[in-house]
Amino acid sequence: MKNRKKFLNSVFGVSAFFVLLFSIFFALLFCKPFYSVEYDLHRSEISFSNLSKVEYVHYSMEIVDYFFNSDYYITMHDLNGNVIPGYFTDEEVQHMIDVKHLIRGATLIFAFSVFFFVLLFSFVERRKVLRTVSFVSLSFIGVLFLLSVWNFNAVFIAFHKTFFRNNFWLLSENTKLIEMFPEGFFYDFAKVWFISFAAVNGIIYLTATFYDYFFRSDLSNS
Repeated sequence: MKNRKKFLNSVFGVSAFFVLLFSIFFALLFCKPFYSVEYDLHRSEISFSNLSKVEYVHYSMEIVDYFFNSDYYITMHDLNGNVIPGYFTDEEVQHMIDVKHLIRGATLIFAFSVFFFVLLFSFVERRKVLRTVSFVSLSFIGVLFLLSVWNFNAVFIAFHKTFFRNNFWLLSENTKLIEMFPEGFFYDFAKVWFISFAAVNGIIYLTATFYDYFFRSDLSNS
């Protein structure tokens, strides 16, 4: 019985971790204001002479939508809905197919995590598990954040070498994907993602800790 309880707590804890991690990721991925801010931040670094901010956000959302639709190859449309033929090179198209597969895997993990989180919510020690998960998450994200600040380029390369089995991600500097999403974009994305994830977990940890300190102590003294 005790082993079963530990197992259910563990499954719930892992599910909670991925639910929080990917819910923030997907929210940021679809956040149009984030892309608008990134356009302003990196305007001087990249060749946006032929793209307005409206166009940049539009094309960014076209790429994001592609990751979740049923199309195998990406099709780009202008602001009027007209198809733009040959917008990306073959290497860029192949890399986005790889990214699509990666995001689909993340979506599947997220879906299963939500399922088990809801299923086990009423059968586990929620406060205890969530406090443990939030502490582990804060430690994990703290290490990643320090590594990223110390050498983001090394973390960026290690990520690609781990999750991509080809070299299509090694795009030349003059490709549209590199112009639209320079390394600084991914640094900002990771920073906002990590800080948001840490903030949510910090709130969970403090709430659970304060609850135990004040309410449990009141009950033990009554």
